[in-house]
Amino acid sequence: MDKLVSVIITAYNIEQYIEKCLDSVLNQTYTNLEIMVVDDASTDKTRQICDEYVGKDSRVKVIHLSKNEGAANARNLAIENTNGEYLTFIDGDDWVNDNYVEEFLDLAEKNNAEAVIGPYYRFSDKEGMFYFYDAGYPTGELTLDDYFRARTLKKVAWYATAWGKLYHRRLFNEKLYGADYFPSDVIMGEDQLITHRLCLRANRIWYDQNACYCWRIRENSITQASMTVKKASDYLEGEIQYLVDLMTIGKLNNTAVRAFQNNINLVKSDLEGQGLQNSGVYHKICQLLVLGTRGK
Repeated sequence: MDKLVSVIITAYNIEQYIEKCLDSVLNQTYTNLEIMVVDDASTDKTRQICDEYVGKDSRVKVIHLSKNEGAANARNLAIENTNGEYLTFIDGDDWVNDNYVEEFLDLAEKNNAEAVIGPYYRFSDKEGMFYFYDAGYPTGELTLDDYFRARTLKKVAWYATAWGKLYHRRLFNEKLYGADYFPSDVIMGEDQLITHRLCLRANRIWYDQNACYCWRIRENSITQASMTVKKASDYLEGEIQYLVDLMTIGKLNNTAVRAFQNNINLVKSDLEGQGLQNSGVYHKICQLLVLGTRGK
């Protein structure tokens, strides 16, 4: 195989983690890589470390942003400035096994799949422990019904993340969210808003049961931060848009509706935990849950 693969890494104030991430990519068994790091206006040594890696390996390129604009904007910029036939996204505080690209690319090429998806394992910074999960699917073709059904699983959210997947560039020939690939105005749920649309575009989706991506869980990361009204609103918008997309292609069913209700009920609980019951998004979620109950 000689296909160029673009590895897109987003980084913001992760000086203690970015080296492990970059080393894991440079050590890939598949070497025809274009490694694009977008430094989202870091104020620590992340910028300096990334520049050092540019000097170490000609495959590494870095874009430094002048102001912090979020992972979605960083990814949008990287997509426009890379040339690989395939793309994969990695968060700069995570890392991948050395066979990550080779295994995914081999499955994509052998099975004519435009999207290859795999589970992840987690590493807890606080506990110093790894967590592994069985997503419940064998290696093989993943139908759209399988993909949609996975949204009902609560232990493993591999279906929603942008990272841990390999995409053919054709899937990005057209924008996915208005004028963007990823919605830059969304701070929570931007991945799940887009990932299912990429899968809808793919001629075939292949699932790899081997977990090759490690998601680092750290207390001060965006994903672990407390719920806010903005986050809840963004997440709710993504869930509603998901149902609209399913309805458009004739795939809306009771399973999808139940998953929607379960997901927004979790957001409702998070809002309650932060004392945000008087917010507009909280009342909207309550209304949607009541409507769902009446529709049974």
